Amino acid sequence: MRHQRLAIVVMLAACGSALAQVDPPPTWGQNDGVSLSVGYAFPTDAFPPTPDFSVSWSGWGGDQWEKSDTIAYMPTLSTHVGAWGLTENNTSKNITGVLSVRLANGILLPEKGVWYQFDVFWGNDSNYWMTPTTERGFQIENEWIDAPWDLGWGWWRITGTFTIKPQPPWEQFDFNFVTAPGGGPVAIDNFYVHTHCVPTPTTVALFSLAALGIARRRR
Repeated sequence: MRHQRLAIVVMLAACGSALAQVDPPPTWGQNDGVSLSVGYAFPTDAFPPTPDFSVSWSGWGGDQWEKSDTIAYMPTLSTHVGAWGLTENNTSKNITGVLSVRLANGILLPEKGVWYQFDVFWGNDSNYWMTPTTERGFQIENEWIDAPWDLGWGWWRITGTFTIKPQPPWEQFDFNFVTAPGGGPVAIDNFYVHTHCVPTPTTVALFSLAALGIARRRR
């Protein structure tokens, strides 16, 4: 499992807001045509969730959410308002569930950097793992996951990065949950994604020539 409960408690400075990002990327919130910042705070049980854009541009291709029948919305969970996952397991067998979101891409460029963050709640005898996937023929590389930040009251903050070469038509985040009998709940909240496309010098030159051509036509 990619992310598992750690015995080591990470000592970091207290966060001023439950929605604040930990070390956001330098281009967070920039409307530069190649960067996109989007978040999901799950304030209501609306499904698919409504994105909370920090910045939106014409390259946003939209999102597609899916969930298994076992995934439920929790209006409150510990200190958080709104979360999706598995509730307490009152059965005699393990319960599993999957919550996933596919983010579509607009302009395709040679490389994409992806930064993500979310809060996860672990109840007793429960676990989760998150797996990023993408279209076949596109390679996910340089995966890095920071040590979980203990937010207290059962909540942890996960931050990670990866790159995709070249930028694919879409990238998907699959959240897998499991609870043992008598265990749970386990859920996520405050899911943020930031992507930044990296054009090659040749691509930059082509874009510059295209812009110059448009300017000449307007004249």
